[in-house]
Amino acid sequence: MALTKEPQWKPTAQQWNAITKRSADGEARVAVLGVASSNPRQILTHGRITIRFSKDQVGAPIFYREVNLPFFDAVKDPSKIRWRFGTVSSPTQPPVVLEGLPVCGNCHSFPRNGEVLAMDVDFGNNKGSYIITRVAEEMTLASSEIITWDSYKAQSGEPTFGLLSAISPDAKVLVSTVKD
Repeated sequence: MALTKEPQWKPTAQQWNAITKRSADGEARVAVLGVASSNPRQILTHGRITIRFSKDQVGAPIFYREVNLPFFDAVKDPSKIRWRFGTVSSPTQPPVVLEGLPVCGNCHSFPRNGEVLAMDVDFGNNKGSYIITRVAEEMTLASSEIITWDSYKAQSGEPTFGLLSAISPDAKVLVSTVKD
């Protein structure tokens, strides 16, 4: 059990170890109770969640989006979305490696050697834009590195999204869902 007066709670390392040890079946059930400060026995609100643990190990660092909530705010101002890169088992949050992107960036992938970032971006009011750029210590996402999926069956006159796009492990091929 943990008590807090804060609107957010993060378990300590000791609490997290206890949670994972007690979750041998792969699930931890969490109950959250809001109580009256004048009478902690009076429950004002409650909720429950289940956390599931994978038995598979994550063998590599991950690159992920940190999206501010509610999502509606993130859509209005995508420049506040931050991207992090690191290991999920680290007790400290991975560092921010990309921020201030003035357009929405979404599905992303890397080839096996990690030398290229490939990512869907909404660039120039085009939801079918995709950037392919070399990974470096410091990077600028340049418009010259952006392609568009709109050239596929352009004669249809129908714009397209690039959905769930990915670069191949050898970085020689891109695949995407277009004109779906």
